[in-house]
Amino acid sequence: MRAKKSAKRLEIISKILSILSSPDIFDVVDPHTWSEERIQTYMHKELSNGMVGIFESLYPGQQKRTIRKKAVASLNWSGDIRKTIHNLLVMGVLHRPDFEINIDKLRIAVEVKRGDDGSSVREGIGQCVLYSVLYDFVIYILVDATEDFSIRKSLHGKPEQFLVSRLWNRFNIRLQVV
Repeated sequence: MRAKKSAKRLEIISKILSILSSPDIFDVVDPHTWSEERIQTYMHKELSNGMVGIFESLYPGQQKRTIRKKAVASLNWSGDIRKTIHNLLVMGVLHRPDFEINIDKLRIAVEVKRGDDGSSVREGIGQCVLYSVLYDFVIYILVDATEDFSIRKSLHGKPEQFLVSRLWNRFNIRLQVV
């Protein structure tokens, strides 16, 4: 059964999406020359800072130090050797998202994929569907690395709108192309 989409949960998802797709990141990141790992590293810094703001809005009046501790503890990144994102074993193969966010009892997986062709789009969607088995919500950030940003431009098409809607309604997966 899918996790409920309460107003509070939708607000948290929206804030995380806003952080991960913000101009603060993509005014710096060059999707054509940066590797996926380098993009994730830069996103981690911005997401870490943004989590503090999310926790401030969730827990007004708490001390800044307490808020900071909760924010740091809530975010796991696969590139941080000091933290662990546990693997999910599905069909005999291990899988894990790039980021894992735990807020209270809400579990969110974040997959970041740099894509310049159909296989990277499909791979990311497949990974997110797998993560939806274990996590309440999944955020899929697809960084469009095509020369003419054709992936991002295609989002206005009917098949693409149907796909984005279906991922959200059936699997609690938010797809954002940046």
